[in-house]
Amino acid sequence: MIYKQKKKEDVFGFPKVLTIADLSTRWKMSRQAIHKKIQEDLLFPMPVQIVSNGKIKLFLFVDIEKYEKNRPWLLDINYRNERQLWIYKNGFFK
Repeated sequence: MIYKQKKKEDVFGFPKVLTIADLSTRWKMSRQAIHKKIQEDLLFPMPVQIVSNGKIKLFLFVDIEKYEKNRPWLLDINYRNERQLWIYKNGFFK
């Protein structure tokens, strides 16, 4: 009988999760900016688990991917900079 090798993340059947530090690296944003986004954006995915005495929030990778589909500027720093400049030029912060 031949057994197929499972991918590393599939060995225990645990879904892939991301921390705020992972999101910071993925989106090239500071952790503080991500904490602010979590507080302000009502559509930001809820953490599936909080570990290390409430210090580390774990977010499902699939939830983050769905969130990114509606906010393409998160993954593209040039798009994000252009969007911020457009918002500033059009007087949304006056």
